[in-house]
Amino acid sequence: MILRWSVFFGLLIPNSFSLQYQGKSLGGLLSIRDDTLDSKLREEALAYVYGRNESKAIDWSIWKNFLTPLKGRISEQCRRDSQFYIDKLNGNLTSVNGNSWAYKMFDASSKLPHSGLLEGNLKSLGSFESCKEVVTPTFKGQHCTIGFINPDPFQDIQGREFDRQVWKHDRSLVRRETRGPSQGIPPELLALATLGRCVPDSCSAEDVQESFKVFLAETQPDLWLTPYVYSCHSADEQIETTTADWVMIGIIVFFGLCIVVGTLVDLTIKFLYVDFYPERFVQIFQGFSLYTNTVKLVKTDNVRPDSLTSINGIRFISMTWVLLGHSYSAFQQSVPITNFFVMFDPEGPIQGSVAFQAVSNAYPSVDTFFFIGATLLAYITLKELDKNKGGSLSFWIMYYVHRYIRLTGVYAMIIGVWATLLKFLATGPQSQLLDVESMSCQESWWINLLYLNNIWPKIESVPWCLGQTWYLANDMQFYIISPVFIYLLWKVPLVGLCVSGLALVAGTVAPMVITYVNDFPLSPSFMNMTNFSYMIDFYIVPWCRFQPYICGLIFGYMLHRMRNQPRLKLNFYAVTWIWGAMGAIGAEVIYGLYPYVQEYAVTQIMPGSMAARVAYNGLHRLAWSLCVGWVILACTKGAGGPVNTLLSWKAWIPLARLSYCIYLVHMTVISYLTSILTFPLTFTHALGFYWVLGVLGFSIFIAYIFNMLFENPMAHMEKIFFAYLGIGKFPPAMKPPRKV
Repeated sequence: MILRWSVFFGLLIPNSFSLQYQGKSLGGLLSIRDDTLDSKLREEALAYVYGRNESKAIDWSIWKNFLTPLKGRISEQCRRDSQFYIDKLNGNLTSVNGNSWAYKMFDASSKLPHSGLLEGNLKSLGSFESCKEVVTPTFKGQHCTIGFINPDPFQDIQGREFDRQVWKHDRSLVRRETRGPSQGIPPELLALATLGRCVPDSCSAEDVQESFKVFLAETQPDLWLTPYVYSCHSADEQIETTTADWVMIGIIVFFGLCIVVGTLVDLTIKFLYVDFYPERFVQIFQGFSLYTNTVKLVKTDNVRPDSLTSINGIRFISMTWVLLGHSYSAFQQSVPITNFFVMFDPEGPIQGSVAFQAVSNAYPSVDTFFFIGATLLAYITLKELDKNKGGSLSFWIMYYVHRYIRLTGVYAMIIGVWATLLKFLATGPQSQLLDVESMSCQESWWINLLYLNNIWPKIESVPWCLGQTWYLANDMQFYIISPVFIYLLWKVPLVGLCVSGLALVAGTVAPMVITYVNDFPLSPSFMNMTNFSYMIDFYIVPWCRFQPYICGLIFGYMLHRMRNQPRLKLNFYAVTWIWGAMGAIGAEVIYGLYPYVQEYAVTQIMPGSMAARVAYNGLHRLAWSLCVGWVILACTKGAGGPVNTLLSWKAWIPLARLSYCIYLVHMTVISYLTSILTFPLTFTHALGFYWVLGVLGFSIFIAYIFNMLFENPMAHMEKIFFAYLGIGKFPPAMKPPRKV
């Protein structure tokens, strides 16, 4: 019955997954590659489909093993239930006998090949919810997702077909000739395929994987791919709660209770005029108040006159830029889309669009954070050195201690939640995306908290936890050495400028030399499987990212020297020319790679001469730092015009305060939203815009939760802790407002 119609699918199966009919390949009936057709064999097969020529015997065993585990080293219970499923599926009176569940299981499984394969519909997830609804006399339905990319974050990188952290930038597997309707699919592209299968819940992930290995061995013994079962889910699955989970729950409950108490104290004092609380009790708990912390978050009228207000807009816009790039990269990585190949079409909406370079070449957004972070650090610290006449020993001790607590508090809590409770959200067809993040944080949390995850150990031996936090590691390492430059700039400005200049030269020469020695590409956009070391040995290491940071320190010193100068001593024409020059330089950094993008999309050969690659990798961050520095300088000194109006808009202030938590959670938000998708999407920029807005809104919401639950309370706890040590003061206790 149903399996008879599967012959029709077999007629369309490419040679890589051909079935055997009378000793001949059914995949050869209609070759996608050369359009040759064995008309006689096809006629015989179609005759079988329509009930004619019933004497022709067909070996269904291979196709049966694709539908459900029957062969290989599988458990007996799994084999019996699978055979029961096949028997009911082939029954003549399946629906009449109340066995329609067999049709439901078949319908919930992906077919091979599925529609749109030649357009890049490589992820056929089946019907996830429908499969879990199946109930039979002996078993229940279980949806398993199968792929060919090893999801194990602990495997040595040399043994992986792809690494989840770096393959998203790879373009080498997709060739333009796959776009033709009769060209076929390069075998290596099958590595990107994902299939959803509905099988009995008595079958383990190992059973499903072993049986699929047999299916591939029988249909294509020379295929180099190895199947992996990413996840299996059923309606009544249980996720084990470990001791670590309970510890994390206890920490959340503790902070939650402190917030409840603090909020009640706050509200009763402010609105019920209660004044019987002990002063120390109020001082301890008032900083946990959800109400007060939310008011502080959204308050915009407490900005100091000498604040660099434009940085608020730059910070949040840059954070959105980072999120935009990561959100779009998900379409090239894990989001199931029906037209995957259009992402790499030289004339398509991605590779064929000059304007889209602002998204695909969003890497300078990270350099913006390095620059503005260093600028603020130098600007604020130099003011403190003026106030404290060089600073005492305790000043410099707190310089490091406060920074570590400020960054690490909420960072550690997020790592803890990811390592323990994140698995409870891993319930979708691609739940491995969250499982990988959870397992990675269980293994390498301590490396992150030591801020070494950008240099040691590398992911050959330990996976990345919160992969995007390589930036935090660099930032902390730069912060540690920054007093050398800041103090010299304050104490002996000429010496400080010379030392900073030498550091800038070193930060420029280092990436140029490393690019030359290792033959690195222009940017991560041109990486492939043979040079992914660009990310590990170049993109994330501190000696290749120091350039914008030292520029920021020098620029912060310059702003400090100009603190009493309200406006630039430049006329209108000079300011206009500088704006034009900086705009041209910035556009060249972002859009200048477009000819190379076009070349790479067609040839798949690393574009750019060695001189071009050395120059771009060594100078584009310096050029971008100059552009960002001019924007801040112009906005601060009265030459910003409408740009300053936009960047200094007060609405950016609360969003900028949330940007740190947004940065920490947004990648996991992308993984979660991707993991729960049960159907493929068709990529368009309209869909991309909708996707980015969803990711941004969800990330802001989650960031607000972590800000209220951990970031603000831990900042308050730091004040209380040092007050008890006698280093600081307790915050003033709230008092009831006077009744009018």
